[in-house]
Amino acid sequence: MHLTARSLLLFVVGGIALICTACGSNNQGKIVGKWKIVSATGEGDAGFKQWEKAKVALVFEFKEDNTASMNIESTEEKPRGGKQESTPVFTFKYKLMNGDIVELYDLPKEMQGKGGGGLFGSKEKAREKIKISGDNMTIFEDKTTMNLVRMK
Repeated sequence: MHLTARSLLLFVVGGIALICTACGSNNQGKIVGKWKIVSATGEGDAGFKQWEKAKVALVFEFKEDNTASMNIESTEEKPRGGKQESTPVFTFKYKLMNGDIVELYDLPKEMQGKGGGGLFGSKEKAREKIKISGDNMTIFEDKTTMNLVRMK
């Protein structure tokens, strides 16, 4: 009888471990790189159109060490060809959660909704649904959907 209870416990613990290995992020191994916003719908559409008129693009860079940055890059050609260089405007951190959820945290005030009028929520962290398929990323923010492409 004692052996049966021990076997059952081992089976249950093994089953839980197996289930947990199936859990995780759909974005694992996909998010690292530079991503440029190419369109936005919803409340973000007006802001995207202003960026286009100003000949700038909003670029996110996600690094392997779970740090990220948001840059504003010129889309105009330099006199001798090539694009204008940019430096990170805002830096923050990210964490891949279960499924399509990505937590962005240590957001600077400028990226927070209240006080900064920024992109992601009104706190120092936000959880966003992010779907990645090949070189295309979609960020489903509260009232805005942003479509991004991987920069090469």
